Amino acid sequence: MNEKIIEFRASKQIVQDKEIHPEPARLNIPQWYKDVPNPQDHRAMTIKACKPFLDSLMAGYILKNPIDQVINFNTFNENKNQVGTWIEVHQENKYLKGINNTNDGEEIHGLHQVGGMSCPYSKANLGYPIYKILNPWTIILPKGYSALFLPPVNRLDDRFEILSGIVDSNTNIPTNFPCVFKKQGRWTLEKGTPVASVFPFKKENWKSKISIKNQEERLTDLFNYSSKIFRWYTDSIWNKKTWK
Repeated sequence: MNEKIIEFRASKQIVQDKEIHPEPARLNIPQWYKDVPNPQDHRAMTIKACKPFLDSLMAGYILKNPIDQVINFNTFNENKNQVGTWIEVHQENKYLKGINNTNDGEEIHGLHQVGGMSCPYSKANLGYPIYKILNPWTIILPKGYSALFLPPVNRLDDRFEILSGIVDSNTNIPTNFPCVFKKQGRWTLEKGTPVASVFPFKKENWKSKISIKNQEERLTDLFNYSSKIFRWYTDSIWNKKTWK
């Protein structure tokens, strides 16, 4: 089998903490999906019958939040006597940052960097600076490959969402994730929480093409699809009997 290797590299202290290891997405299937029934009756099909959705849950790798982070989003700050947004910082975290690239609460993009309030992410973030979730892992890919970073695919989190990005192979430094907060108030982004999906892919040149699908082709495709659906019971369940 011609397998490609994606390597996740970090400091010894990070590597020893298996709770925050990057993992294949198939090992991080959301519990809500596991709880969905999988009925045998095709007339009561659930989302588990949708293989494209399942493939999206199984594909790629998951990066996790390396430490507990207390988020204050649009919350009254007693020290400054005003409403604001900030990440609470502990001295241990500042020490870890120098070694392991974990958050010290100061990694931000000012609004001027994203175009001010005309940027939809600025509006979603209520006009506050855009903080970063720091990632301690350097990703090593074969030559010619790149990494696509997305919010964890089909793993909705109503508290935060990273911005997507593509990084070419072997930059030799970790990729950090600008993040829009959604949940207001004081809350904890727990250690081990999935923060990003990673998809290695080979960058290639493409050219788009627009074509017409004629009526005969559409009817043929519809017939072939319908035939498979309607024959599901016959092909998968039905046990032919003989009577003598």
